[in-house]
Amino acid sequence: MVTIYVKNDGDTGVVLSLETDGWDPTDASDYMDLVWNYDGTSILPGQVRTINVTLSVSEDCPAMSGFNFNIIIIGS
Repeated sequence: MVTIYVKNDGDTGVVLSLETDGWDPTDASDYMDLVWNYDGTSILPGQVRTINVTLSVSEDCPAMSGFNFNIIIIGS
């Protein structure tokens, strides 16, 4: 688990979405799941939200010498 802090520096509330891409190896995404505890409520201007992001790995995951991927958080 990693804790991130998101601050809304804008003038209106924003709602966040979480995506991943660029998995290497590509099949790593079949065995891993990235989740967060963000509840989907609007983050108001000037507000800071503490969010925990957790990567879970399936017990069925084959041995890998390493992996990487991109985490994309979008505010809209």
